[in-house]
Parts: sequence; structure tokens; C-alpha cells
Amino acid sequence: MRHVTTRVVGLTAVAALVALAFGVATASALPEFGQCVVQPKHEGRYTNNVCTAKAKKVSEKFTGEFEWRKATEIEAAKRTFAGTGGEAHFYGQYRACEPGFNVRAQKCHEGETEGVIPFGVHCASEENSGTITGKNLVGSVSVTFKGCKEDASGSSCQSGATEEEIKFSTLKGKIGFINKKVTPREVGLLLEPTSKKTRVTTYHCDGPELSFVIGMGNEVEGCVYPLKLCGGNGVISAITPVNTATTTFTQVFTASEETAENVPSKFEGTQPLKVLESYLFRPESPVTSMWSKIGESLTNSDKTPEAIEIKAN
Repeated sequence: MRHVTTRVVGLTAVAALVALAFGVATASALPEFGQCVVQPKHEGRYTNNVCTAKAKKVSEKFTGEFEWRKATEIEAAKRTFAGTGGEAHFYGQYRACEPGFNVRAQKCHEGETEGVIPFGVHCASEENSGTITGKNLVGSVSVTFKGCKEDASGSSCQSGATEEEIKFSTLKGKIGFINKKVTPREVGLLLEPTSKKTRVTTYHCDGPELSFVIGMGNEVEGCVYPLKLCGGNGVISAITPVNTATTTFTQVFTASEETAENVPSKFEGTQPLKVLESYLFRPESPVTSMWSKIGESLTNSDKTPEAIEIKAN
């Protein structure tokens, strides 16, 4: 199997928004998604129009002009989002055993040598949509990449009947803090399959003809291909702005070409993710790689019908 230069397909996507938190945000609370609304009777919990400055209590009543409306209290039609992204890349480094690339486990057999097969795909654009399903959650996230080609040969890559189009399975997500020590605090959105046994996508590239499965593997756990699927793969993007009422949010997925891994790989104060992984194979043959890391690079913009805020104070 030939080596290919590394550039990558735009993987995920994104649909984005969302928030994590329980009740009114405090110094130790998680980010929360909602709206800051005027309180006509001046009995709100906040004194500013982004609901970050707390009001005083007088006779057991708050005296602020604003109150926080949780995501679950917002009309369902106003909790939807849709967006587009520019060029996207996947950075994949597939581990395989030589000679033969006939892998049946996450380690090579006696007499075989492990090698790395870099492989890159890029897509010209991305489209996504979804719904905010809770104060810290998004769901029904649909992601489609268009104009997808393998970097080295320029051959078409696609997941279905539409040429140069890669579509993901339905995703879900939640947000958390990436860094609470900066101002404003940095918030990220984690996207992952709806269940641990669900693939993100399966696509193929002409050229040499290669097929790819993304999601469900886990290099650390030593999953066996193709009999065991470990699941739990995910990817985090930074999402902005925070503490601002807006109809437009920006997501940035950042991947390292050297390690084929997205940065960051965890929320602050939590364990590292089972990072996104993939394996490649040749249809109608025993040739396959091990489960291997894959990174995604993409910037996209998501819009909501009405101004929404990610409160992160």
C-alpha cells in the first residue's frame, strides 16, 4: 500500500451551540445556554443584560432588571441552528503491519513490522444543523461535507451515492470549559455519535480504492478489528462568543498534523476523551489498518432564529 501525504478531510461538524450548567451560574458552575430577558417587576436575579452580574436581595426578593431563561424554557423552534463551514481537513495516520497489512488485532504478529500510512482528504465546504435539547446539550446534529477529495491523487471521496459528499451519522453534543483561567472563559463543544456503537461515517476514495470507518474504535483499549467495537469517540471544538447575546456562533476544530489528534482532547477538570479514531481497508480484500487516531480541522458558523447566549461566568 502506498504512503500518501497528510491532509485531511473535514470531519465533523458541527452544528454548534449549547451549554452546560445547573441553575444559576456561579464561580464553579458549568457553561449554560439560554437567554437574558427583561424582568418588568424588577425582581430579577441580575442587573445587566447578559445575566452575569447578580442583583441584591431585599425582603427575600431579588431587585434586578433581568432574569435568566433556561434553554428548556425557550420555544422549540427558536432553539434550532444551522450553519456552514469553509475548507475542512482530516489528518489521519493509519497504523498497519507489514508485509501484507493483514491486521486482525491492535498489534502486529511475529515477523511483522508496524508502519504508519499517512492519508489526507480535504473538503471544500460543510453544512450542518441541529437543535439545542437542554441547557447543556445539543442533538439531532446533521453534518455534510461537500467537494471532498483525497489530497495526493485528487480522487473523489464520498459516503453515499453523491459524488464528493461525505455525510455523518446523527450526532449529539454538550459544552464544558476548556480554560477557566482566561477572560472570558474558554468554552468548547463536544460532538460524538448518538450511541457508543454508532459509526460517525463510512466513506471511500477512488484512486487507489480505499474505504474508511470513523468512530467506535479505541487504540488504548486495544480493540480488535473488525470483531470488537469500543465506541466513545468524540471531538471538541472551541465555541464563541460567550456572555453575549447573539444569533451567530463560531466553532473552531483544531488538529495537529503531527499527531493526527484534535486539541483540546478534554474539558478542564475531566478525564481525556476517547479521541476520534478511524481505520482504513481495501474492499474485497483482507488489507486493513489498526484503529488509529484521526484529527479534524474546520471553522464554521452557526445561526439561530433568535439571539441566544452561552453564559460562562
